[in-house]
Amino acid sequence: MFLAFAAAGLWLLFLAFEIGNVYPPYSSHRSELDGTQVLYESFDRLPELRVARHYGPAASVVAPGDTAIIVPGFAAESWQFGNEHELRKLVALAHEGARLIIALDPPRPVPRSLQEGKEQKGQEAKEKTEKGKKLFQPVGEKVLRVGVKLQSRSQQEAGGRGTVRQGYALLEKDERLPLQFPWRASCYLEPKDALWQTIYSWGGRPVLLEQRHGKGEIVLIADSFLLTNRAMWEDRHSELLGWLIKGCRGVVFYERHLGVADDPGIAWLIKRYGLDGMIAALLIVAALFVWRNSVPLVPNRPATEEREGSPTTSRGSSLLALVSRSLPASEVLQVCVDEWKKTERPNRELAGRIEALVQEKGDIAAKYGQIVNQLRVAGPQGVPCGRQELKA
Repeated sequence: MFLAFAAAGLWLLFLAFEIGNVYPPYSSHRSELDGTQVLYESFDRLPELRVARHYGPAASVVAPGDTAIIVPGFAAESWQFGNEHELRKLVALAHEGARLIIALDPPRPVPRSLQEGKEQKGQEAKEKTEKGKKLFQPVGEKVLRVGVKLQSRSQQEAGGRGTVRQGYALLEKDERLPLQFPWRASCYLEPKDALWQTIYSWGGRPVLLEQRHGKGEIVLIADSFLLTNRAMWEDRHSELLGWLIKGCRGVVFYERHLGVADDPGIAWLIKRYGLDGMIAALLIVAALFVWRNSVPLVPNRPATEEREGSPTTSRGSSLLALVSRSLPASEVLQVCVDEWKKTERPNRELAGRIEALVQEKGDIAAKYGQIVNQLRVAGPQGVPCGRQELKA
């Protein structure tokens, strides 16, 4: 039952990874509507493109000058309070020649009560700024000089439900791009640098920007819907997708900001150096060691057999067992006589007679009887070292 339960759990786990629903939204591993797996596999099927995923820090990205780095689902929270160091490293890759594409996960519209409270706090913050107090500057705005703004409540009310899906006109004439495409987000971009060029706008507000940065370019999109599986199914714009990676021979999907991070550890080292077999062997050896110490390999004798045939466990019986295993039978009598000489110290005449009996050929038991008779005749000085030792 335990093995069946473990097998079922592993099967469900592998199935979840195969489907991709364990990965976060906008991940290239996710096959749900809010994933980007379709776009990744579409690029991967093009023979002229090198497509890869990157889970490590931005400093370890290998991006030649002809590589597009796609950063999908860059959350509004990360734009406000994200890792400034990582974002600057990504921008540095664009400076070296890569084409950096950052698609935001736009903030959701807030209810009217919360919006009114937010507007009130914004008015208070503005008053504090006028008094000389410095406000917090978002990380994205500090690095890229672009602000992300939500549509105001008055604009939402004026637009009604039609603002959910609108077409955006192309401001700069480019025959390779469609004149408009549906837009679903309720936010827009606010460039604070003249180097940014507006490609698409909604209601006069930029939603797709491009900038020449060093040897490469930076593209900023206010919504990641254009890259999702749902967009590939409902509103696919191949010309615009091709323009995003224009002139690039390689595409890298950067996913560390989504939580799909590659942090090397013990399991990572085992997988990289192929130590799976060694770990399995160690587990088998450990299981055998536990089994050997918990279950005796030699079966225990029955209690009746112990009482009938085997001697009781004592110091004397242990000594006899040791002597019987280490001393040949032909030398037992000589060893006993030598020990008798050391302890009793008989006279030379008696010792000579005993040695002569030991050297004679014959049955050991018969010679033992003769030695006992000689010692009995000799008196107290010839008392043997004990019959127990001679019987050994």
